[in-house]
Amino acid sequence: DKFDQLHIIRTSNMRYSDYLALPSLQQTVRDYVAWMRTTTDIVGWSIEGDAERIRETFKQGSHGIPKNWKFIDIADVVEKQYSFNATPPLQGLANVMGISANRDHNALDDCLRTFGVIKELESRDGKLF
Repeated sequence: DKFDQLHIIRTSNMRYSDYLALPSLQQTVRDYVAWMRTTTDIVGWSIEGDAERIRETFKQGSHGIPKNWKFIDIADVVEKQYSFNATPPLQGLANVMGISANRDHNALDDCLRTFGVIKELESRDGKLF
């Protein structure tokens, strides 16, 4: 939708001409599925909203989510395995574990934090999932 288009252009410093040259949604979904061909797990922290957005985007791109793909929410795994009363915020847990990143609520830094949490917990306790 228009809001998302303008938000992406503004926050990514993308030129509008570059944005217009992007492939169609249908082609982007096909390319993404081909790129993910052997990966079946999409891992993230509190990814319920992201997973729904991916499903909706795939639907708009005339493509279903491959049946073998799984969405793994590390926040859920941590909450269940470590008996928290509530899911700790990613930033707080990463800070306690000494995992640093540059910015809060930045996609790449959040990925690095999530990966750091997984590595730290698995080094202590074995495989998480």
